[in-house]
Amino acid sequence: MKIFKKILLTLPLLLLLTTISLLLPSKTEAAQFEFKPYTLNSDQTVDEDLYVVADDIKIDGVVDGDVILIGNTVKLDGTITGDAYIIGTTLTIDSNIYGNIFVLGNNTKIEGLVTDNTYIISSFLDYQADTQRDMLAIFFDGILKGSVGDDLRAIGVKPQIESIIRGDLVLIGEQGNLTETTVTGEIYDSNRLSRIAESQGVDIEETPSFGLETIWESRALSLTINFLSFLLVGFILISISPVKTYKIQEQITGSTNEFLKSLAVGFIVFMLIPIPLFILTISIVGAPAAMLITGLLIFLMFFGKVWVETALGKEILGLLKVEGYRPFKSFLTGRVLTILVNIIPIVRGFYNMILSFVALGAVIRMKKGYYQLANKEAKEYREKNKDTKKKTIKKTTEKKKTNKKRES
Repeated sequence: MKIFKKILLTLPLLLLLTTISLLLPSKTEAAQFEFKPYTLNSDQTVDEDLYVVADDIKIDGVVDGDVILIGNTVKLDGTITGDAYIIGTTLTIDSNIYGNIFVLGNNTKIEGLVTDNTYIISSFLDYQADTQRDMLAIFFDGILKGSVGDDLRAIGVKPQIESIIRGDLVLIGEQGNLTETTVTGEIYDSNRLSRIAESQGVDIEETPSFGLETIWESRALSLTINFLSFLLVGFILISISPVKTYKIQEQITGSTNEFLKSLAVGFIVFMLIPIPLFILTISIVGAPAAMLITGLLIFLMFFGKVWVETALGKEILGLLKVEGYRPFKSFLTGRVLTILVNIIPIVRGFYNMILSFVALGAVIRMKKGYYQLANKEAKEYREKNKDTKKKTIKKTTEKKKTNKKRES
């Protein structure tokens, strides 16, 4: 229906708001960070917040705090006393979570208990859990069973709702009937929303006066200008910093783990940086530094996408059997990919956010590598200088002794 298409246009903003809420944990505690394949056995307990970025993650034990899990395959069967933030390709969750849960995945199955709210964005969803408060689910193809303690808001192309809902149901999608669904409150499906709009004098079926052709012409012009302007900026950045471009690529496409590490570092920095920036801003001495850091962050998160697109383009060229290091051709390929993704309303906001986080994390990791290398060289130089100084002192002492013997 047309109302479904209209509401889909608002999804990028909804995705952005959901992701921002994911970035804001409810409390600050000690934290444990893991960057290798990680398993927490059923007889183990982590008494602090747990951050894991790895290909394979398995949590069977107890985490007394929040968890942030970013990986390819994530299996969560343990107990979480705080909030859970989970991003991955294949997600299997059968856990007791005594807080909120935020899920972003491709193939997701959720069972167990959630005492607060549930937020899910997934291509394919199998929900059989018990959420005691509100639930928001955005998916392509999904079946929702289990129960929801308050309101359920579901947006899907192929929704199948069979949950016990103790509040209202807001459903955007085509479902033939809801006879098997137990809803205590009101049901607002696409048809009812259309009738409500019509009662307020808004004709949902009416075609806008500017027409679809005009929309696409405007969109095509905007994409063309964006493509050409960013292409120029990218060529300039690559030309003036070819070595940095290569080094940053290593932090992105060296392996899947490198990409996830850069994403996690950018994510964490973006989450934590507002606190020191606020402290600097309210102080007279630190205000200029806060402005400088803020400007640098904006630059990296916006224009840093040049390096991420170059890395992605290099991988695409590799798949096409184009060998050799070709930064300009790689960037052009990556830029075309971004333009194509930006045509899709639902995913373009999330895609660009991922690029920004990866760019920020990759640059920070590269600078950290330079810093560690400089420290290592400085340490070696000091050790070498120290040995040379000892030898010089020893020779001077021996020379003095020899001179004294001659005089005597």
